[in-house]
Amino acid sequence: MTDKTIDRQYSGLEIAVIGMAGRFPSAESVDDFWDNLVAGVEGISHFDDAELLATGVSQELLSDSRYVRSKGAFPGIEYFDAAFFGYTPADATILDPQVRALHEEVYHALEDAGYSAERRSEAIGLFLGATNNLAWETHTLRRHIEQTGVVFTGIQLNDKDFAATRIAYSLGLTGPAFTLHTACSTSLVAIDMACRNIWTGSCQIALAGGSGLTLPHKRGYLYQENLVYSPDGHCRPFDSSAGGTVEGNGVGVVVLKRLETALRDGDHIYATIKGSATNNDGNRKVGYTAPSIEGQTEVIRKAYRMAGVSPQDISYVETHGTGTALGDPIEVEALTQAFGGGEPESCGLGSVKASIGHLDTAAGVASFIKACKVVEQATAPKTLNFTEINPNVRLGPFHVVAETQPMKRKQDGTDKLKPLRAAVSAFGIGGTNAHLVIEEPPAAQQRDGMAGREFNTFCVAAASEEAVRLTKQRFVSHLRDHPEIDGADLAWTMQNRQRDLPYRYAVGFRDAADLAERLEESLDLEEPPTHEPRSTRRDVYFLFSGLGAQHLSMGRGLYNTEAVFRSHMDEGFEICASLGITEPREVFFADDDEAARKLAHIETTKVMLLLVENAMARTLIAWGLTPKGMIGHSTGELVAACVSGVFSLEDAVRLLHKRGTLLHDTPPGRMSSVKAGEDEIRPYLREGLSFAALNSPEDTTVTGTVEAVEAFERMCTEVGIDYRSVGAVNAYHSDAMN
Repeated sequence: MTDKTIDRQYSGLEIAVIGMAGRFPSAESVDDFWDNLVAGVEGISHFDDAELLATGVSQELLSDSRYVRSKGAFPGIEYFDAAFFGYTPADATILDPQVRALHEEVYHALEDAGYSAERRSEAIGLFLGATNNLAWETHTLRRHIEQTGVVFTGIQLNDKDFAATRIAYSLGLTGPAFTLHTACSTSLVAIDMACRNIWTGSCQIALAGGSGLTLPHKRGYLYQENLVYSPDGHCRPFDSSAGGTVEGNGVGVVVLKRLETALRDGDHIYATIKGSATNNDGNRKVGYTAPSIEGQTEVIRKAYRMAGVSPQDISYVETHGTGTALGDPIEVEALTQAFGGGEPESCGLGSVKASIGHLDTAAGVASFIKACKVVEQATAPKTLNFTEINPNVRLGPFHVVAETQPMKRKQDGTDKLKPLRAAVSAFGIGGTNAHLVIEEPPAAQQRDGMAGREFNTFCVAAASEEAVRLTKQRFVSHLRDHPEIDGADLAWTMQNRQRDLPYRYAVGFRDAADLAERLEESLDLEEPPTHEPRSTRRDVYFLFSGLGAQHLSMGRGLYNTEAVFRSHMDEGFEICASLGITEPREVFFADDDEAARKLAHIETTKVMLLLVENAMARTLIAWGLTPKGMIGHSTGELVAACVSGVFSLEDAVRLLHKRGTLLHDTPPGRMSSVKAGEDEIRPYLREGLSFAALNSPEDTTVTGTVEAVEAFERMCTEVGIDYRSVGAVNAYHSDAMN
């Protein structure tokens, strides 16, 4: 099915999801998370007594028959690269572990989107939430005060409400930075808030998400009847035997950008947010912690009005789905009322909490990431632990996704299909509700123009030698899994959107398979990266050559593959044509003897060198290689002056062509580049010879009449001096030029 048969309609308010990162129970990345969902893997951990005793759970509690030894554990929560994010080891021990994890996953999400905050003009906003962690705050603050006597700095480090501003400072994010809290709906509300800040122009890119962590991260809970937690450590959303949810810990972050801008910039798009809404139940319910059918129905309807989408167009809803006796029937009833009918079983329901538990403030972003993958991959994973519908749940147009299944686009009554669409709900204790409508990403735009480069360059910048090695390993795995990756896109992103870190590695490659092989070879050979501290001065100078560098087909490959080079060459050819100078274009595109003869004419040679060297310099500058200074030899001096802005390209063409015409009328001669110093060569200079240039202590250029230079080169052969004839037909830089 081609994208042209899909009826995509955009309002201009759509937000693209261009990056995501996270860690979830039994999943150290978004890819692991999705693989587990599709495979039907339950991420909940079930601990033995030894593990729980080691984390501080009392034997008395373990002996209680109501104690459930299950939880969705936070992977890798004990690790943190403090120095990378600008913290001292002492500060890192005070920083809330979930805020440490948010630092890492915000950074990873930006990496996944192909962005770095460094050297960017766009404002990047940050909207986050985290779980209250009072025990951690109390313990670490007391210790900090005992060690330093200072309260102020300790609170800034261990209070989760400083999470967004802490990370913004660490990574240099200059957009709005908000930490918010609406209980279980926090991170979905954060996504809604991020969208609104993009719409109003407060930021051009936004990161949103949250972290949920309770300590110790390996522990169970005491089951209490009719409350939120399950009696057996399994969550069964919508099932007749549902008894509650399971606590889970994790973190998730997504990167957002206006859809039209993301398409313009060639960003990878996971999904498109069509619209979103938030509200509060107020007192329209039986108690503060209870859900409200009226409040949920209202927020869902608002989201569809905002999206300009009919609820009947939705194929899947990632629900709040806690598996509680009260919550599930109310949520489905609110959906049914908001949808206002529809064909039976026309929309699937799912809940990620069956797989990873309830992540509290991170629950919304976990559901959102799952829903984005659903529309991107056109696959709805099974809702675990579901066998029979809860008799109190009135399904209406819905069905619970009991088995992993492909998603099908809906038809609009014509031959056109509607984009695959899904929705996400999150409802917080206290009544703050959020609902988002998303759809599948647009089809990838095809590149136009001439063929790209045969080779590209893969660059890595990292904080340590070990980090470079791990990055190589991860790319090998990623490239094996995704052979369709465009090499040019990858090369551009890696060269333009990484942080300026001191350990560097670079390698040329043809395509994804070739790059994987080269990286594997580098790993096998244990090739070390180069190390350039940030304090290292890396000034760039351009050196432009003069006569002797010219040859047929010079620059042709760049012309065929580099748009910037091509545009500057074409500009030069147009200037030449306007001045009646036709030879440069003729010579550039030819390889025959006639072209070689024309190139030997000094007036053509000089203009050709000007055009090619100017285009090369402009291309390098467009790549970000801005020179601090420029120098040149002979014709190269004038090219340097032209690129520096001393005079225009047209003036340079006029000057060099006129100069070449004058030189052409001088007596015939030759030049020879000699690999020997002035003192060694001077005794061999006979009448008709002179030094054209003293390039270095061991590199000189000799010029003179044809007969004198030929005799000189024979002498060099006899005494064993290396030389190379320069392609010149006159004795340039000699007395003959006077």
